[in-house]
Amino acid sequence: MRFLIALVLAAHGIAHGVGFAVNWHVISTPELPYSTTVFGGRWNVGAEGTRLVGLLWLVAGAACLTAAAALAADASWSIGATIAALVLSLAMCAVGWPAARTGVYLNLGLGAVLIVSSLLGLGWFPTAPRATTEAPHVASYDSLPR
Repeated sequence: MRFLIALVLAAHGIAHGVGFAVNWHVISTPELPYSTTVFGGRWNVGAEGTRLVGLLWLVAGAACLTAAAALAADASWSIGATIAALVLSLAMCAVGWPAARTGVYLNLGLGAVLIVSSLLGLGWFPTAPRATTEAPHVASYDSLPR
């Protein structure tokens, strides 16, 4: 299941590239036309602001790809990376609303999977190593070979 979640997260990260490409005039589609407004047309950020928003789409995509790689590699920090990526992605999807509404639903779904997996102990995400109360073994001078 961990690999399936990582695959979905990676695909979502790649999809963020569309936000970058549209805002930087790399592509243009009837479904996603170039626009200088964000938050459903409520705020006009101008051409420079649109390029900045495009860069933020790229950062969110890179965060999703990083989290997907960490999850696939079973890295101990993958939960933190996934949470950060989902929050950043959700923020960018809010900026791109309503065109990015599918991303909002996907972020909420992945977040729900993370929460349910953690609460039920399903093991889909790695857990942090438990702290031990034992002192580490330290060799004394007397225990060294002579």
